[in-house]
Amino acid sequence: MLENNEPSIPAEASTEPEDVTADVVHITQGGANVVRAEIVTVSGGGINLVHAETVMVSGGGINEAHATHVTVDAGGIAVADGDILNVGQGGVAVARTDSLAVEQGGVGAVIASRATLLNSNAGVVLASKAELNDVRTGVLLAGQVRGSVTTLLDTRQVAIASFCAGLGLGIMFLVRGLKRRR
Repeated sequence: MLENNEPSIPAEASTEPEDVTADVVHITQGGANVVRAEIVTVSGGGINLVHAETVMVSGGGINEAHATHVTVDAGGIAVADGDILNVGQGGVAVARTDSLAVEQGGVGAVIASRATLLNSNAGVVLASKAELNDVRTGVLLAGQVRGSVTTLLDTRQVAIASFCAGLGLGIMFLVRGLKRRR
């Protein structure tokens, strides 16, 4: 069901998701293609693309969200871009934000000024400041880290791996150049 400040189209009238522009948009058990609004809430539905000031997802999903404030509760977003992103028991595949807070959720890759994760998983975290408690992450690159985290590669290990890879490539190109001279 789609609710906004404009007349809605009955589900039987169109099989294509609609584009919606309004001040406030509530989507429950339905969907939309593109939504432009001040406030967008999704409960059990889905949206392809959202441009809004505030986005709240509960048990639903969004493909791409551009908003100042984004909150996900037991839902998911593929790509989130905004100032503040809060995730509780949900997930975000890719996030770019000033402030990220995740509790019992997951993030594929995030670039943030400040990242706070609690009992969560993350693939790649790039942050100026990271506060991580009981977190598992693949790669962690952060200027300042506090808390308990298990990483596959942390900042120091990434630097060492990069140095070794560069050294190995340099030697390979040197040997290749010497062989060509013969």
